Amino acid sequence: MPALPSVPGVIKMDAFYTIGSDLQALNRIFIAYTGGPPSPGDAATLASDLYTIWAAEIPVYMQDANALTGVEVTDLSSPTGSQATHSHTTAGSLTGNPLPANVAGLASMKISRRYRGGKPRTYLPVGDNTSVQTAQTWTTAFVGVLQASLNAIIADIAVTAAGTTSLTHLVNVSYYSGFTVVTNPVTGRARNVPKLRTTPLIDAVTGWTFETTQASQRRRLLRQP
Repeated sequence: MPALPSVPGVIKMDAFYTIGSDLQALNRIFIAYTGGPPSPGDAATLASDLYTIWAAEIPVYMQDANALTGVEVTDLSSPTGSQATHSHTTAGSLTGNPLPANVAGLASMKISRRYRGGKPRTYLPVGDNTSVQTAQTWTTAFVGVLQASLNAIIADIAVTAAGTTSLTHLVNVSYYSGFTVVTNPVTGRARNVPKLRTTPLIDAVTGWTFETTQASQRRRLLRQP
């Protein structure tokens, strides 16, 4: 696979979790910035600050067997952009019974562009048995507090800076557009290969909504050896 093209003025933030026996769960968002690209020291500061922002808003609504374990920041402006990780553990605060491993809260992002596949989204590892209204929905109160947390994250990101790098707002980064049909010369089987954009498309996120309906992360339901 070819290397992904650079995305000027954007950092990638990965938030890492332990979710029961799943030690490799993460959330990924993209954040625009103004000013110069972050130095290694600036990236470390941003990772620490973003961890603080995330830890204040998400683990409080996670079941206490789960935990946020770190945040990694990567500057996407060049192949050698700075990267830094802030490792720390903040356990969940909810003490009710855990939900099935595939259940997640869906945070949908609104952008102006319409495209096949819907809209950018983040699956949050939140909730316990006291957070559900029905088999498919969260309680009104739970939706309300998570929506407030998403709004707080957006507001806090907008006033976060390190060195000459000032974070501004969430964005969606689109690396691919369409497909190329590739046929295996031996088997004759065809498959769609995503076409990499020469220049990534960046969409400003105009809203971030915590959905009432529970979402599913079926990939977490792996068969045990």
